[in-house]
Amino acid sequence: MRIDGIILSLDVATNTGWCAGEPGNPNPDFGHFTIPPTGDDVGTYGLKYSAWLKGQLEGLKPALVIFEAPILPKKTTPTTARKLMGLAMLTEMAARHRGITVREGRASTVKKHFTGNGWAKKADTMAIARRYGWAVRTDDEADACALWAYAVCCYAPEHATRFALGPIAARQMF
Repeated sequence: MRIDGIILSLDVATNTGWCAGEPGNPNPDFGHFTIPPTGDDVGTYGLKYSAWLKGQLEGLKPALVIFEAPILPKKTTPTTARKLMGLAMLTEMAARHRGITVREGRASTVKKHFTGNGWAKKADTMAIARRYGWAVRTDDEADACALWAYAVCCYAPEHATRFALGPIAARQMF
């Protein structure tokens, strides 16, 4: 499957990193959104994320939404598990409701693709993103940029040459 249009990548969590752009654009837009604290109120948490996501989907009109598969640490509370899994479900539902193709990316696969190491640290992902000329401010933004680059390679391979050599070739585009 090939995608023609904007790719929106999401590192979904309380601090959600996002990256969006046409596959041929060397400088995608990116940023982060922090879901306000809600304690154990999972419903309000989901509503706050859904409202933000709706704005992104309606404003960007992406052809593809790709999100990082949720990872549940060993010591995860039931509330945290519900929140993380809920964000994934809400993302899929919102995209499908609008007829947008939606995919999920495994963190280790994306890290391996972007940094050359499936167990790369957050600082490594940030360093590679900056080598591509993306002035990421948080590791959430860097993870979203890595996921966007991965999606370009998978779903718009004609625009993937800048990522073909992996992290060794990462350099500022200008």
